[in-house]
Amino acid sequence: ADLGVVRQQPGNSNVQLRRSRRHLSLEIPPVGFRGETLAIAGFAAIWDGFILFMTIVFMATGEFFGLFFLLPFWAVGLGFLGMLMNAFTGRVSLRVEGDRYVLTRKILTWERQEEGLTRDLYDVELTTAYTQNNRPVKAIALSVGAKTIKFGTLLSRPEKEWLVHELKTFIYDQSVR
Repeated sequence: ADLGVVRQQPGNSNVQLRRSRRHLSLEIPPVGFRGETLAIAGFAAIWDGFILFMTIVFMATGEFFGLFFLLPFWAVGLGFLGMLMNAFTGRVSLRVEGDRYVLTRKILTWERQEEGLTRDLYDVELTTAYTQNNRPVKAIALSVGAKTIKFGTLLSRPEKEWLVHELKTFIYDQSVR
C-alpha cells in the first residue's frame, strides 16, 4: 500500500501537468513567496549586508588581504542570491513526446536543456538534494540511463509526492507498451 502518496494535485498548486498515454507536459512555475523563500531572503539580506560592510571597511582601511578572506563568504552570499533568483524566476518544464524527452530549466534569460530518448526514462523518486539546518531538502530525481536529473526542490512535499506518483505511472505505462 502506498501510504502517504499524494495521488491528486494539491490545492493551491500552480504546477501544470498534462498527461496522456504517449505524451507528458509538465510546467513548474516559480514558487515565489513562501515561508522558506522569505526566510532565505531575510538571511541573505543580513549576510550580504554584513559582507558588503566588511568589504567596504577592508577597502577603506587598505586591508586588501582581508578581501581574500571574504571571498568564500561572498561565494555563499551569491549562492543565496542564486537560490532567490530560482525561487522568484526559475521555471522547469518536462516534455515527453513520442520517443524523445526534453527537460528545460530557465532562470531569467539563462536556459539549460537536457534531452534524450523516452526509453531511457526508467524511474523517479524523492531523494535528498541537500541538507539545510540539519534537515534534508528533497528533490524529484528522474533516473535517465546512467544519470539522475534532480528538480523541484522548492515545491511543497505534497506537490513533490504527487509529481513522483504521476511521473512514475507515466514511465511505467511507457515501459509496458
